[in-house]
Amino acid sequence: MNIYIISLLLAIIWSGYFISTKYAVLELGFISVGLGAYIVAMILMGLLIIKRGLLLLIPGYVKRFPYLLLVGIISIMLNTLFLFGLVYSGAINASILMRFDILFTLLIGYLFFRYTLSLIDYFGIGGMLVSIILIMFHEFQS
Repeated sequence: MNIYIISLLLAIIWSGYFISTKYAVLELGFISVGLGAYIVAMILMGLLIIKRGLLLLIPGYVKRFPYLLLVGIISIMLNTLFLFGLVYSGAINASILMRFDILFTLLIGYLFFRYTLSLIDYFGIGGMLVSIILIMFHEFQS
């Protein structure tokens, strides 16, 4: 399949995530939706890892397991907080806030790992900021 078609489908599916999650959270509650998604993903990924023997490909995974567990717990907590905020805010505001994850990831990479930004990183940050500004100042119909 053409990479552009896949990218377009991904953008359409991902943009629908905020709207569908907004309605799912209103019906089921933010804890049910958040934990349910992670439980399903954990089961599917766990089965895939075990079936394909991918765990052996990660060097030193036993030593790194506490860090990976901490990252997973923080991810679950942040996603649950995002869903909690989605109850009281709109899907547009949620999508704006979620786009800042790129900026925070680069900032944490620089602060903790001294990651140097490349030209592509600067273009990514600029594109992210432009898209956020366009969304913020666009008049959406209620």
